[in-house]
Amino acid sequence: AAVGEYHSVVLLRRGAIATAGYGLQGQLGLGLVMGAAAPWRVVESLLGLGASLGLGGGGGFRRVAAAGAHTVALSDMGDVYVWGQGAWGQLGVLDDGATEASTSTLSLYPRLVDIPGLEGGGGGGGGGGGGGGDDEDDEVAEIGAGARYTVARSRRGRVFFWGELRLAAGSYADNAEGLPDFCSVSKDGAGAVLSTPLPRELSRKDLELLGTEVEAERAGLLLAFGQCFAASVGDAHTIP
Repeated sequence: AAVGEYHSVVLLRRGAIATAGYGLQGQLGLGLVMGAAAPWRVVESLLGLGASLGLGGGGGFRRVAAAGAHTVALSDMGDVYVWGQGAWGQLGVLDDGATEASTSTLSLYPRLVDIPGLEGGGGGGGGGGGGGGDDEDDEVAEIGAGARYTVARSRRGRVFFWGELRLAAGSYADNAEGLPDFCSVSKDGAGAVLSTPLPRELSRKDLELLGTEVEAERAGLLLAFGQCFAASVGDAHTIP
């Protein structure tokens, strides 16, 4: 289970996903903008996904994550789906005909994320800027989310990041030398942030310089923060 700011998501035994709470940013994945608290409902667009793609068997989901107003799910096939708010690039997907500079800022339905260099995950080969190596048989094993970013870790320990991440003191905030060319750093009143609109692989050096927030995700410590109002948590007795 995972909790966003005003919504919750759970993984059911049969591999389906259910959400509850407020859906003003599409974070429930039900295809609707919901201003009132919604009870637990299964995200029907994800049901039987593996079979519908002709992959046989599987098709269920094994991980969920949520933060702020977006939701992330990892399928048995290693595919990563996202939905909800994407104003900071945390969805990591492009709208039809869009360029990298205009990633989707809102998705009411789950969208498949294309993670380069991995099987599953929508990846079609190629490589990121990090660990490299043989891509065969490597797929997403863990997912995590912050209010403005999403991360994925592969079975071989490769880390992919998209969205906007606040930098730790002593990281790229103070030393931009060697910054990955796909990322940008900007400063505001509270410090500095690193941003990339599409999934990119982070090298070991990148992880060291980014600080502890991404390191926690790299270790598989998927933490959920949020305001656990009744509308967010839902009624456990009504979960499908």
